[in-house]
Order: sequence, then structure tokens, then C-alpha cells
Amino acid sequence: MTRHEMRERALQALYQIDLGGASPQQAVVDVLAEDDNVQIRTVGYVQELVSGVSINLDVVDTVLKQALEGWQLDRVASVERNILRLAVYEIMVERDLDIATILDEAVRLAKDFSGNESGRFVNGVLAKVISIHPDREVLAQSVWKTITPEDDSEPGH
Repeated sequence: MTRHEMRERALQALYQIDLGGASPQQAVVDVLAEDDNVQIRTVGYVQELVSGVSINLDVVDTVLKQALEGWQLDRVASVERNILRLAVYEIMVERDLDIATILDEAVRLAKDFSGNESGRFVNGVLAKVISIHPDREVLAQSVWKTITPEDDSEPGH
């Protein structure tokens, strides 16, 4: 499974959590149960994204609220809201991905799941996030503190 497909599964799980109140673990199990021959690395990556967004939801949503001009986060459609959450989390912690790749993936997900207008909306919000928080390292510190309050190590290490 490609990283894009794994992000799609993570988005589907986040959507289940957002609308149905599923636990992160159960949502991941549900979305991956539909796939035959799921590899352990796929489960791990999807679980890492879903758990990371869930654990850091307050931080991620705060960043999004700063970037949403004229919008309330709870008024943004659930699909777009969760694409934005996933992208902001990845901006914070996915050091092996450049920001352009993360934005491209988020826009692609938005277009695939909601259409071209959604892609433009997601791109605009994420561009605003980047302009407000140009230093990725500083932005990431809020996540590290949330995940490892007694430890200065990065998540997943």
C-alpha cells in the first residue's frame, strides 16, 4: 500500500472518530479490515497518524483555528476538517516529508473525497498555517511536549 493509500485509510479512521465517536484503535481496525493482505508497516503508519492526531487534537485544532479566517472549525465539513488535521499533524512531525509534499497530499485527498473546491479550500487554509507558523521546528515542539512531557525525544523514537 502506498503512503497516499495509507493516508486515505487514516482519513477514513479520523472521519469515523469525528462523526461516530469510535476509538482511534477501533477506527483503524475498521478501515483496514476492508483490505486484504495488510502489511504490518501499513497498520503501524496508519495507527501512528490516527493516534498522533487524536492525542494532539487540541494542539492541531488550535493551529487550525488560527488559520481559519471567517470560519469556525466545527462549521468546516468533517472530511475537510480531518484532512486539515492530518496535514497539520504531518507538518509538525513528519520530518522526512517536505511541506510541499504534505500540502499536495492534503489537496489530493480533498479533491478525491470532496471535489476541486474542497482542494482549493484545504490549500488556502494550509498556506495560512504555514504563513502563521513558518518555523516547522517551533510548531513541532508543541506536539513533542504533548506526547512526551517528561522527555525531550521526538514521537516514535
